[in-house]
Amino acid sequence: MSSEPLIALLNIEPAEYDEDWRPTYWPIRRPSELRFEVPDWVPAPVSRMALALYGDLAEWAEDDLELVKRLATDERLKFVWHELKRKTRSQHDPTYLHPGNPSPQALNWIGRPSGANTRQAAAMAELFRAMVLYAMEDLPALMRQPQPHQDAKTGMKLAGQLRTFAARLSGRRASSNKKRILDAAAACEELARKPCRCPKCGMEHPVWDDEPDTRHAREVTIWAASECRELFGITGYNTVASIVSVILGRKMKKSSVREWLPQTVR
Repeated sequence: MSSEPLIALLNIEPAEYDEDWRPTYWPIRRPSELRFEVPDWVPAPVSRMALALYGDLAEWAEDDLELVKRLATDERLKFVWHELKRKTRSQHDPTYLHPGNPSPQALNWIGRPSGANTRQAAAMAELFRAMVLYAMEDLPALMRQPQPHQDAKTGMKLAGQLRTFAARLSGRRASSNKKRILDAAAACEELARKPCRCPKCGMEHPVWDDEPDTRHAREVTIWAASECRELFGITGYNTVASIVSVILGRKMKKSSVREWLPQTVR
């Protein structure tokens, strides 16, 4: 796939193009016909970021459109956004329980006068952007060394049983029956070898494993905790566990987050 649309979006010359484009990339806020329905519980700035990313990626990374949609609509993030919108109970001067500390780029992207609400909106949008870009870069690498998928194992086992049965046939109609059974065995073997689409990263691969490698899951956990601490000053175990669960497409326990986080990001 050509990198020209990406270069145009980043406003850099082709000679300056660096594959590590994610730290400086911000989607262009513009009307787009390519949209999807974002749930009402998603904060408005996160919804705008999701739709902006969706419109941008449609031009040069179509394979990641489903990723953006999944991260935006996964109900496990409902807790995260609720937690980041919470305010103190002071009647006179309520402030955010976890005040946002967004980057200047995020504030510029939001495009509103500076204030507590603007900073919180920008920080939440920046967190979602970081989740999408991190998942785009690292999710395929979260797979273990490929192991045969269960359907492939079943197909090969059945093929072996059919060939054994065919070899034992005898009698008047053994020849015609044997041919039909061997054809069925060949069909099972063909099905087992046929590439399947990975439900996590969308890549075609004949085999996949259902659980990411623990080492990589730990890396994602440390990354998510660092992002939360930098943007909101917290590393809540439940918050981090929810983010990691959505990125990995699996359930992450709070106890695992507590165990894996080093003291430097707690």
